[in-house]
Amino acid sequence: MLVTGALSLIDIIKRLADARKIKGGKLDDRKLEEVKGKVTLGAGTLNIQATYKLDGVKHEVVAQRTVVGEKASIKIDGKAMDKPDIDLHSGTSGLKLVVKYVLQYEEAGKFHELRLYAFVSLLNL
Repeated sequence: MLVTGALSLIDIIKRLADARKIKGGKLDDRKLEEVKGKVTLGAGTLNIQATYKLDGVKHEVVAQRTVVGEKASIKIDGKAMDKPDIDLHSGTSGLKLVVKYVLQYEEAGKFHELRLYAFVSLLNL
């Protein structure tokens, strides 16, 4: 698990509301439009809900991952995806910490990676 200062990435997500506001994303390295969403933590589960547009079509993603362990589920437009996995990563961009929610899954035999981003001012850490 990534540690930024004395805080783990999960601690940052718990403590800072901006880390739970999804504002950007990519699907298989294609930039998404009109990305909006939220992340909640409850009962040991990370919950992700977001909407985005790709090629002018609006989509909805709902995903869950246990905080401890490997159990994950991903639904896009109500359809359960095969071989779901959700990872957390972070990086910096200027004076911002970028929290990356990385959703990996298989659909119709093809692997996909959906990256959803939240941005936190480094001054808040």
